[in-house]
Amino acid sequence: MRKLFVLRHGKASKNFDYSEDYIRNLNKKGIAQINQIGYIMKNSEVVIDEIISSKARRSFETAQIVNHYINCSEISFNEELYLCSLDEIAQSLSTNSNAKTRLYVGHNNGISYFVNWLCDENILMNTGMLIEIDLEIDDWNHLSQGIGSIVKIIRPDVLSF
Repeated sequence: MRKLFVLRHGKASKNFDYSEDYIRNLNKKGIAQINQIGYIMKNSEVVIDEIISSKARRSFETAQIVNHYINCSEISFNEELYLCSLDEIAQSLSTNSNAKTRLYVGHNNGISYFVNWLCDENILMNTGMLIEIDLEIDDWNHLSQGIGSIVKIIRPDVLSF
């Protein structure tokens, strides 16, 4: 059995030019959301063997903040995971890895489509939302539609700034 945590990046600053979307950073609310998620993960004694994240600034910052709480030594950032499809997410996670538990940090709409495909659900992931998924597989290469079971959904409870 494998376990996957899927985390949508925190709330990001507004952009007025689409060409600058990749470099948008977390705003104050996003930083608070992800600190709350990290704190919850730490207090739940979650052990993550590997973090895989989009390299876009808001996802990079999200992964770094969470890692401050969970201290994962294996972390990778991939430019191809920026605004990617569910197929690209599945492909990136279907790699040889000894990790029993992974955290994937990414963007909508691909991240919501991926969770829905993996778990046969209909969920729209809000910013900062974390979903814990049990996978009935022994090898990441066996990721496929409908094999996931949602264990827990955590929505950060942060007031607007």
